[in-house]
Amino acid sequence: MIKSVYLEDKKYTEIAPPGIVKQMKDRGIISERVPYDTIYIDVYGAGSWKIWYQKFFRKYLQKALTEYNLSAIIINVRNTYKTITEVTNMSTRGRIGMYLGNGNTISVYSHYDNYLSGSGSILKLYYSDEDKIKELIAQGDISSLDKFIGEKHDFDNRPDGWCTFYKRDRGEDDVDAVEMPLDDLAKTEEYNYLWDGKKWLYSKGYVCDGWHVLTNKECGITTKDKEQAKKEIAEHESKKEQHKDIDKMLDDFLAKF
Repeated sequence: MIKSVYLEDKKYTEIAPPGIVKQMKDRGIISERVPYDTIYIDVYGAGSWKIWYQKFFRKYLQKALTEYNLSAIIINVRNTYKTITEVTNMSTRGRIGMYLGNGNTISVYSHYDNYLSGSGSILKLYYSDEDKIKELIAQGDISSLDKFIGEKHDFDNRPDGWCTFYKRDRGEDDVDAVEMPLDDLAKTEEYNYLWDGKKWLYSKGYVCDGWHVLTNKECGITTKDKEQAKKEIAEHESKKEQHKDIDKMLDDFLAKF
């Protein structure tokens, strides 16, 4: 039996985002009679979720679980697994921005995997340099955030480790960064991230309880994760410098003709 990576290393448990629950209720996966505040989400590594609720009936516990693994939904009821034939492309929407001062921010929309152990972890590990954050936001709305900004590529065939942008990689218009008041940004999407000049903050738009400091613990970041990120960043910067050297050599060579 192959052990699935999607159910390893649980990061945290909290009330499930209403937007995700509504989609499941609309599809009949969760009954409309189940209250929103009794439905929870367990977030694991590798972008995996488990959404579940409990109810007591005649002194015994009935537990219905819905496991979400990137592109397919699996329902587990009393340990019996059934695969839903419809492939669901669910997303956790977010915004990523910077504080401009005087209560104002500039931010971009981010479509996929914006929960704390997703985009939160990536921002915390790989985007602590303000120039890099400015470069990220300058690209406009993001389809998928990743470790490095990367270069223009096929929108539907993203190189591993590279971000995918709607403007750069699919040529869309009206997807540039927008300015908005600090309080408005905090309520915009399910998860919102803000660089305040020194550290990352986050807010949960469906909770509307303001901004909080983004911590390693909340993102599920380990010492090993930090060491790996530091190594990857160093290797990435080294390759960029090598490319610059090669480009300069070519320019010098061509200048002779």
